[in-house]
Amino acid sequence: RDYAMHAWIRPLASIMPFAILSFLIDRNWPVSHLFAFFGQVALILPVAAAGTWVVGLERGERERIHASIQSAYRRVPWLP
Repeated sequence: RDYAMHAWIRPLASIMPFAILSFLIDRNWPVSHLFAFFGQVALILPVAAAGTWVVGLERGERERIHASIQSAYRRVPWLP
């Protein structure tokens, strides 16, 4: 049961908003060239990242990532 939750259910649930949005964009905003297609994907890619952050990662994983980002941010000398 735990394996199914971590290997199948959570990853599927985390990417579902991106998949639905991709389907809707494909149906309602057809493209005529490859550059426009990649533009559409780039436009909705943050939805995939947000779904992964909220649903796909556990609390401890989010905390570790957040801590490593803060640590990297502090090492950059020109940032406040």
